[in-house]
Amino acid sequence: DLGPLSEAGVPAAATTGSCARGPEENLEDYLARIEREALEEALVACRWNKTAAAKRLGISFRSLRYRLSKLGLDQQEE
Repeated sequence: DLGPLSEAGVPAAATTGSCARGPEENLEDYLARIEREALEEALVACRWNKTAAAKRLGISFRSLRYRLSKLGLDQQEE
């Protein structure tokens, strides 16, 4: 047993109840934002080559197309 925890070694966010994402962002919105960022990053890195982006993300091409459509990114090709 390590004994009782003191607040001295705990980050301020853990003791104040604050967190990294704002209270106005629910889990669904947060996950959609993270997914969108990951997809956009992979697409830019692969110059919008969807096959290469899917491979980079470790998902199938079909899954990538579904996710792009779901997030409205399928029509933003550069």
